[in-house]
Amino acid sequence: MRDITQPKGLRIVRVIPLDMDVPASRRNVDVCNEQHETNVRWLLRNLAVRNSEHPEFEKTITKLKSMARRLVSK
Repeated sequence: MRDITQPKGLRIVRVIPLDMDVPASRRNVDVCNEQHETNVRWLLRNLAVRNSEHPEFEKTITKLKSMARRLVSK
């Protein structure tokens, strides 16, 4: 049986891996951020310039495309 008295902790999920070469101002793709839509679209256009060989590039682009689709369906 799992002990529910201990907090499980916060799980931080990063869309953009820390070791990708991305300007700090463009990393925040949190929906609560006022620059959310702008950052997602900028990343879709520019992420490959310096990160196309990154091992998590395809996975990251897939996440960003999913976020962009949600922007369109609003």
